[in-house]
Amino acid sequence: WRSEDFEGDNPPGGVRVFYYLDEAVPEDAEKPLLIEILDAEGRLVQRVHGAESSRERCLLINSDPRRPYEPRYPAARQGLNHWDWDATGRPFPCVENTTLFAGLHGPTAPAGRYTARVTANGYSGEVSFEIEGDPRRGASAEETTAWRARIDETAGLLEGLLLNLRGLRNAAAQVAALLERHPDEAALQEAGARALGAIEAWDHRVIQPLHQTLEDEDAWATMLAGQLRYLLDVIDESGAPVTQGALDRLADLRDQVEALA
Repeated sequence: WRSEDFEGDNPPGGVRVFYYLDEAVPEDAEKPLLIEILDAEGRLVQRVHGAESSRERCLLINSDPRRPYEPRYPAARQGLNHWDWDATGRPFPCVENTTLFAGLHGPTAPAGRYTARVTANGYSGEVSFEIEGDPRRGASAEETTAWRARIDETAGLLEGLLLNLRGLRNAAAQVAALLERHPDEAALQEAGARALGAIEAWDHRVIQPLHQTLEDEDAWATMLAGQLRYLLDVIDESGAPVTQGALDRLADLRDQVEALA
């Protein structure tokens, strides 16, 4: 016998949302089951679908072969179902063919009032709940506010970087298609090659192209997006107040992001 044979399972972290469906949502439904988390101001914090979306397809493309991505969809069966929100904020954009091994989940959601809304088969229901602050933390209100501001700033830098990466890659695809259509235009080919080279250089300052699986970080440097992801997790998990070292590093990365603009 092992000690594990007698251990129980800990309850899931975050918030468990229960919902009852009079009828199951068909797998081929035009509008699958939808669960949304809204903050006290009605802003969207989290959204999950009961069927594959473009985000899941992107995450599968980016999946680490050592830790394959396995999508999990909220149940849409007739009767009582539940879904566990991990109490994280809005996830970061997924850009195909990128590697961020720490994941694209958002930072921890702040304490406050929230609403869970479930939509299925043309009907919606919602319930409000509250996330309380960790009573073990003794930071002042001012320190906590400053901590959340730095989390939001770091998350904003990472989100903006990924959105710009997606936009530049789309532009590169359009330039490449244009060059393919006009192979005999020397001036166009020269200008297009310069543009593609500049976009690739920008891309490789944001994402390390040599990373394919987790341990590749030991061999090749993590680039700007990965560094922002790491700093965000450090600030988030450490709690208030933000250390001076984290503030200094944030200033460094902010300068690097602005230099790429």
